[in-house]
Amino acid sequence: MALDGREDYLRLAALRRYDILDTPAEPVFDRLAELAAGFLAMPVTVVAFVDADRVWVKAAHGADAVQLGDAVMRVADVVTQDCPRLIAEPDPAGAAGLRVAVAAPLLTPEGHAIGVIAGMDRRSVRLTAALCEKFTLAAGVVMDQLEARRHAGEAAQLQAALSEACPGLERPARPDPLTGLACRTALIAQAGRLIIRARSGITGAAMILLEIDGLEALAAGRGEAAGEAVIRSVAQQLARSCRAHDVLGRLDGGVFLAVFSEVTRHQALAIARRLRESVSAARLPLAAEEESSVTVSAGVLMVPPADLGPFCFEAALAEVRHALRIAKAEGGDRAVVTFAG
Repeated sequence: MALDGREDYLRLAALRRYDILDTPAEPVFDRLAELAAGFLAMPVTVVAFVDADRVWVKAAHGADAVQLGDAVMRVADVVTQDCPRLIAEPDPAGAAGLRVAVAAPLLTPEGHAIGVIAGMDRRSVRLTAALCEKFTLAAGVVMDQLEARRHAGEAAQLQAALSEACPGLERPARPDPLTGLACRTALIAQAGRLIIRARSGITGAAMILLEIDGLEALAAGRGEAAGEAVIRSVAQQLARSCRAHDVLGRLDGGVFLAVFSEVTRHQALAIARRLRESVSAARLPLAAEEESSVTVSAGVLMVPPADLGPFCFEAALAEVRHALRIAKAEGGDRAVVTFAG
């Protein structure tokens, strides 16, 4: 598509700000295309961006992007419209046998149409007000993801610039001397960064706060060395149950914080159960030639994606602590889930 005056220039400038063209496949956009297929009740969905002289497909569900051929090009003219447009394919035997395509523009906050989300079908489709509303909503979700992606990139660039300008500004924090895990300062910083990245997706993140049950009584009865031995052993068990890109550290005493990205409520509860069971199943050292088993309680906080509202780490930490207190008040060795906000 050739440049055509000031509006096209501004539209292309807006598209360039998102740095999306020719990027590798990203799971979050693939999932958006898949979810849109079910939401729009169409077998084929496409998220595409309109450059100066081409239409570039970022994600496609139900058909290969290359096979779609001219079908994507035909719906790209919707970028000049401000509502979904029904397009009847003249060649039913064409790309993937598609006959009808409906598309909505991807509009930036300034109103520039930088691409489309399109649904395609092999049957006729009636363009109702309800279907238009669904397409508008789907386009908004895609743009929310693009905005979150852009802001995350700008934040990373700012952090890199600060680190270069002030090399001593952020020094690596030493690990927790007792467990070897991230200490409180590093843990909070790492958890905050992971949550910010995770909130740019469609599922957000989960914070799991775990505390060793009965640790104070154990230390009082068997001595401080026994309590520290249990803390070290529990830390090892938890670390074995976490992935390399998860965040795990010790806040204080026998309290640990783990953060997981891209997980649903069901998955977060399953993770909390796995962490608890890894501890309760282990024989932990208490003192010389003594072993025993302990349990942990867990508070689980689901952190929503960025488009569902603001986020405050300290407030989230307070909420997950509250969930942990409930778990311990109910007898311990269990998990209680809550939601941020």
